[in-house]
Amino acid sequence: MDPRTVIAQRIDLKLRHQLGEGVDAQRTLTDERYARDVLLVCEAMKDTDLPLLARQFRAASEHVAAERRAGHEPGPSQDWAMDTSGFGVSQPPALAPDRAARADRAGRSSWFSASRWLG
Repeated sequence: MDPRTVIAQRIDLKLRHQLGEGVDAQRTLTDERYARDVLLVCEAMKDTDLPLLARQFRAASEHVAAERRAGHEPGPSQDWAMDTSGFGVSQPPALAPDRAARADRAGRSSWFSASRWLG
């Protein structure tokens, strides 16, 4: 996941609290001019956390740019991320072909066994 996403969402929440107006966090990630304007507003809010968030966003942007130049794209950091909500695996794990064949012969899935629960 792009680290700037969390920072942009925090900026949105802080600006909603301070000014009563939020920003489009997704547009902050994709539109450089819009992001520049948002960060300038953040830096102007001296007695808040917003200047710190603006510095963090800029540092994260530099990191993402360096990663892209190196040929890496920000995305899910783990392969299992597409199968889970973040609170544990939401789908049973896929069985390797040889284990799936053994499970079919046994008549039950190898990832769940009632005998494991009953001892």
